[in-house]
Amino acid sequence: MKKLSLVLKFSNPDNQRFLLALLFTLFMYVVEHFVSSQQGYFLFLVERRQGIEPLTGLLTTAMTFLAFAVFTWFSFHLPLWGRFIWAGLLSIATLVQYGYWKAFHRFISEIDLDTVLTAPLRMWNDAANIFLNAFALLPIGAYVICAILAGKKKSSRNWWLLFPVAFVLWGTVLISQYNGWLTNPGLSSFQFYQTVTQWALSGSRHTTRQTVEPIQQNPPVNNIVFIIDESIRGDHLQVNGYERNTTPYLASLYNNGYMYNWGIAVAGGTCSQIANSLLITGVQIADNINNVKKQTIEYPTVFHYARAAGYKTYYLDAQTDYLWNGLTFNDLAYIDNWLNIHQMGTDVHADQRAADIIRNILDTSTGNFIVLNKRGVHFLYEHSYPPEAKLWGPIPTDYMEEPDLVKNPYDNGVYFNVNEFFKQLLPDPQRQLQHTIILYTSDHAQTLFEEGATWLHCNFTHAEASVPLFILGKLPVQPDTAYPASHSNILPTLLDLMSIPLEHRRQNYAPSLLKATTLDRQNRCFISGNMQVIRYDSEKSCGSPLP
Repeated sequence: MKKLSLVLKFSNPDNQRFLLALLFTLFMYVVEHFVSSQQGYFLFLVERRQGIEPLTGLLTTAMTFLAFAVFTWFSFHLPLWGRFIWAGLLSIATLVQYGYWKAFHRFISEIDLDTVLTAPLRMWNDAANIFLNAFALLPIGAYVICAILAGKKKSSRNWWLLFPVAFVLWGTVLISQYNGWLTNPGLSSFQFYQTVTQWALSGSRHTTRQTVEPIQQNPPVNNIVFIIDESIRGDHLQVNGYERNTTPYLASLYNNGYMYNWGIAVAGGTCSQIANSLLITGVQIADNINNVKKQTIEYPTVFHYARAAGYKTYYLDAQTDYLWNGLTFNDLAYIDNWLNIHQMGTDVHADQRAADIIRNILDTSTGNFIVLNKRGVHFLYEHSYPPEAKLWGPIPTDYMEEPDLVKNPYDNGVYFNVNEFFKQLLPDPQRQLQHTIILYTSDHAQTLFEEGATWLHCNFTHAEASVPLFILGKLPVQPDTAYPASHSNILPTLLDLMSIPLEHRRQNYAPSLLKATTLDRQNRCFISGNMQVIRYDSEKSCGSPLP
């Protein structure tokens, strides 16, 4: 009788669908054990054998496992068109998450969503082979098979109730995760839609930016140029001790007393958008990441201050023709001239054209404040310079399979887009730097696939956050270049160069590079691509004094 009862139970279509849902969920966990964070999470549980953490981890793992199984079970009760929609939602999440895991060794974050939704498709052409992860086809195919095996569901008037029930269950998991009740965020598709929801509900999207009142002072008689390069790693510049002669022109500027070099500084973030947002607002990184995100939209930008001080403002973008770096259309009211790829082009000479534009402005006038987002050295690195500019080889045919060769095209790109850029910008530095100060850094750096990294940037390693930082020109004081600098020191330095009085500064910023000394050392932090705060110098809290 027991055997007959068991047979009858599993001959029931609903029971069969539930069993299929369990098997599919288990299959998903097995796949993600090998291709994503589940493997690392379970290893974490094994290592933490004492205390309450292993128990909490197992309970929350069971909770997210059952929630996903219930979602899948609900989908098997839908008509075929409903299962098609469910399969589509699963496919989008899986393709995106597995692609980001392959490219960055993490899942998509809110900052990635901002970038994806504003970036043209041409930006992703070179990286398409990195993002396409064939493992994503496994769960998609498995779901299609299970949906077919689940058979047709008899029509019911109340089938639509399955959607709100499913979303209530998903919402419960989301709220639990947001409040820290869950230690395991669950499968990749769960995490994808949690991220999308948090992005859509982000309160920072409704924040009004502060303004700066006009400052009563004499019209500025100097020029200030703020150059933000793309993907330049500080330790690959000859002036920072690199073994290759990648920046001989910068070395000559240094030897002739035109450069103040802070060496390798710490970027605010390892993704372009968050790093640029921090650079133009001067927001200091703190442990509360939600406050940091809100402040980058609330604080006035460097353009607000420049306009208040009477400068004519320029924003040059050699990468795009849209706003992507934390600026909004409302901020354009404080930018007198916005030049982009329509003026500079999209080929490898875009930075050189930008140098020509800036040089012409500097040669003919003063009282200008210029910000340039350079084209820099994007992946694939051999596409960052013309073939005749190749100095080092061979060039890898597969970056991941030949990591030792990656530095060759990268260094070629650094020579062409950094050294040759400044040679083009400053052919006569004695004359051009007479009334001009140039502050240079990069938004973030690159892993160069070293130490087993399988991603370019936008992650958590120190290499990705190690950027150059120097000033060209004649400063009113002799700065302490031994001070360990970071991106947060840049905006207050620009405000000092603009002679912005302290009473007109809307926030308390980090120390200016013109005033900071080694006695002011602070623990530096940066923000990873998944919006986690990473310590750079020590495990102390961000901004705490260092010995």
